[in-house]
Amino acid sequence: MLKGKRILVTGATSGIGNEIARQCVTNGATVIFCGRSAEKLNTLRAEFGSEHFYVQADIATDEGIQILLNACENLDGIVHCAGVMKTLPAKFIGREALHEIMNTNFYASVLINAGLLKKKALQKGGAIVLISSIGGNLIASKGNGLYSASKGALNAYAKVLALELSNQQITVNTINPGMVKTNMWDGGHSQISADQLEEDQKKYPLGYGEPIDVAEMCVFLLSAKAKWMTGSNVILDGGFTIQ
Repeated sequence: MLKGKRILVTGATSGIGNEIARQCVTNGATVIFCGRSAEKLNTLRAEFGSEHFYVQADIATDEGIQILLNACENLDGIVHCAGVMKTLPAKFIGREALHEIMNTNFYASVLINAGLLKKKALQKGGAIVLISSIGGNLIASKGNGLYSASKGALNAYAKVLALELSNQQITVNTINPGMVKTNMWDGGHSQISADQLEEDQKKYPLGYGEPIDVAEMCVFLLSAKAKWMTGSNVILDGGFTIQ
């Protein structure tokens, strides 16, 4: 589905981003893997070879964003998947935590897109996919105000971007997953017991998701099969929000 396309994936060294990058390769794309860990990028290089590209950059910083922008030309697709999660009750939120979450989850995507569009690095007819969350506009959970706000901002921004880029036939969509089993999820819920997890999973008619579930939807949105789909917030949650 992506043969001959060049795709940038941020957050490509772990979790959902890693699976998205892998599925892009499987579907014929040349991938620019972007992540913070040199060790993980070297492992990916050993696995996938020199026909792909590997960029070490912390996109929560201006320097990291510039490193990434310098490495990108002639893109057919962009996937923004880098993200961080922090559980913090509203009364304990301070400027430092606010910047930590927003820098990675929202600001980075906006600034990377701005830079790539200014240098005309995204081809006409290309696609942008932003990995958001059902927490961004559909559900609320205690302590997740910062994370939900960052994802809600991403959803709103994506609709405006879709409108602005429509004259170039560039599509912009978000994927809003429910609970997906990733390392970030494990770390964010390390204090929840197995019994609590089992009980929570019952809220999902189809159970918790796997990274492959999000990755395959992302490949579709990057492909020509989704050329008439833009400004959409795709809900991918195993039925959680239909109850």
